[in-house]
Amino acid sequence: LYKLNQNHFFDIQRVELNLEQRGLDQSRFYAPLKAELQKKLNQQIGVSLIEISVSDLNQELKKIVWIENFHIHRIWPRTLKVSIYPE
Repeated sequence: LYKLNQNHFFDIQRVELNLEQRGLDQSRFYAPLKAELQKKLNQQIGVSLIEISVSDLNQELKKIVWIENFHIHRIWPRTLKVSIYPE
């Protein structure tokens, strides 16, 4: 694993952001907020999936007022998936 990581095998190439909605479809309302969050999360592209600080990412997402809950998943070898549950 060490050698693969050193050769950038686990570098994040894709950040998948899913907006999980309950009830009414409010995708238009959340679209600009989701786009802003996607832009921020895309800064993780190129970071090793092994070395990424999920705890730092947790802290950042907890600060966002329109997010009620979220889940962060590593999808090996190169994808970070974030599921957002808005208020």
